[in-house]
Amino acid sequence: MSQERYFHRINNNNSRAPVLSTDPDTELTSMNKTTNSFPVPTILFAIFCLGISGFCFLMVSDFYHDDAMISLRYAYNWLAGDGLTWNAGEYVEGYTNFLYVVAIALLGYLGMDLRIASQFLGVSSYLAMAGVLLAYMWSYEKRQPASSFAFKACCLLLFSSISLAAWSVSGLEAVMVSAWVAGAVVCYLVYLENSQNSYLLFSSLLFVFASLARLDAGIFPAISGCFLLGLWIKGKVPFKQVLIFAAPALIYLPYLFWKWHYYGDILPNTFYVKAGSLSAAKFGFGFAYLLMYIFSPPFLYLWIAALGFRYRDRVDQKVQYLFVLLISHALYIVYAGGDHMPVFRFFVPILPAAYLACYFLLRTPAPQAENKTSMLARSALFLSIVLQFVWPIYLVSPFALPAKEDPAAYIGGIVGKYIESNWPEGSLIAINTAGSTAYYAPRHRFIDMLGLNDAHIARTELKIQLQLRGQKLPGHNKGDGAYVLERKPDYIIIGPAEGVVAEEAWFLSGYELSKLAAFHQRYEKRTVLLDVPDKKSDDFYNAVENSQIKFIYYQRAAP
Repeated sequence: MSQERYFHRINNNNSRAPVLSTDPDTELTSMNKTTNSFPVPTILFAIFCLGISGFCFLMVSDFYHDDAMISLRYAYNWLAGDGLTWNAGEYVEGYTNFLYVVAIALLGYLGMDLRIASQFLGVSSYLAMAGVLLAYMWSYEKRQPASSFAFKACCLLLFSSISLAAWSVSGLEAVMVSAWVAGAVVCYLVYLENSQNSYLLFSSLLFVFASLARLDAGIFPAISGCFLLGLWIKGKVPFKQVLIFAAPALIYLPYLFWKWHYYGDILPNTFYVKAGSLSAAKFGFGFAYLLMYIFSPPFLYLWIAALGFRYRDRVDQKVQYLFVLLISHALYIVYAGGDHMPVFRFFVPILPAAYLACYFLLRTPAPQAENKTSMLARSALFLSIVLQFVWPIYLVSPFALPAKEDPAAYIGGIVGKYIESNWPEGSLIAINTAGSTAYYAPRHRFIDMLGLNDAHIARTELKIQLQLRGQKLPGHNKGDGAYVLERKPDYIIIGPAEGVVAEEAWFLSGYELSKLAAFHQRYEKRTVLLDVPDKKSDDFYNAVENSQIKFIYYQRAAP
């Protein structure tokens, strides 16, 4: 039979068989075109996502937070030979991000500016987290083909998040934790699919790194371990796999031993400031913070809850695990009292789990012809994503777009540089702005009147004074004016970074100082006008007027 008749017979017997050319050159050309072609819509969508992400980063490119400079001061002192300390010789763990501080110090040792190093870590973590999530969802699309709407919707949720962009450049560790959590959760989900021990072990290791990057991320491996234990109780997994998941926790033992030996405590000092005390007011702040996130664009938790209820009979083990993570994290936020920083920093580490839960739930319906209801739901979800992008730009609130450096970081940096240049070296200074002011005045010693870096204040009883404007902020509740006065600081800055008169104190230590006769007898008020480098700062900072800051402080009078 001739070659032409052979191929003609195949095509007649099977209408789905390809029509093959008898010309080898023509066939090769056709194969090359197929191999080298890419779907134009996919390329355009990828470019659109990158453009949205780039625009988010552009809008927050000037953002940096004061708290990040607490970690920078620890890294600076370590590189200077004074150990992981805030004040040389005082061993207090005023940070909760050990792995992050170590990474910053390493980059600083290699010659990178510490502030740039912190932002480099944040942006790198953002790319790593996005890469892990996209790779997993894309591989899932290939293994179990379905409508690509779920994948595209989650891509848009990820890349249009101003929250992720802002905290990537903030200098804080939230996005690094998110990257570790993303890798750990993905490995855990793969384990739930195929029960391979290697993925379970790798998930546990990544969870350990997340916990070292921020202490409270330890809730994720704890809940994941409890979920696995539940599966063992139900007879779905052998106990051996529970032990495999628990094994990497042994890495913590030498770390905890070192902390006990170095700082005299296995818990960071910040635990006693923020989470160590319980009150109805604290839980109220936390619950209000949770509700504010739930009812803010893109309404991610509302979508997850609605989709979970709608397809509750088809929710599999993977989605159940993600639900447990989301609910546990929400309860922790209420316990911790929420957060005062912009664009919901506390929710950044859990976003990978939320995106994956949304992805699986959007894939739940069986492929079918589009109907009016599904089109309406998709349109509503798309509108939510658009609102996520535009909401922080136009909303005037504490959670608005962080387009400029945090006020405490900007004003505190100017004050710190003034102190470094004009006050006697080695002065003891009582402050509330423990980040920027202390970081830019490395030749001086400080008393952290909020207690983050002071063991005594951190362990004092919680005393709420409702008239104090700053004490309501999480992590700003504690103070001890008598203790501050007893330490005889050379200078005291009451209130915000630029200082206020004692009678207008923002926080508890300043308020208690204003009530002490000894304070008024021993300290004299001073006022200095400081020029600011950015002439446009008048529009962004209340403390700046006519390109100057009115710096108020109290100086100890001569005996």
